[in-house]
Amino acid sequence: MSDDLELMPLPDDGMALGWNVPAPATKEEIIEVLKDALAHVEADDSFEGFITWVMPTDESWLQGERFGLMARYRVGNLQGQGGLRTFTKPRPEE
Repeated sequence: MSDDLELMPLPDDGMALGWNVPAPATKEEIIEVLKDALAHVEADDSFEGFITWVMPTDESWLQGERFGLMARYRVGNLQGQGGLRTFTKPRPEE
């Protein structure tokens, strides 16, 4: 990464990482989320959601990480209203 790249600070909104900005994630974590979402979709147990993974660029909180991940999808539709599955991690201590 270029030394002259200005890093974007973590938004000061108090939200867990992964809710509105990507959370640090390993390849294994991404695979686990993808497999879980696929299983729920195949079983007609999830009808909506999103999964986005990125290569870190200028996000200060992702420096030194392999991926950033945001994922939210509904599960439990076979039982009625269902619930929400999310991928989040705690904000770093400052």
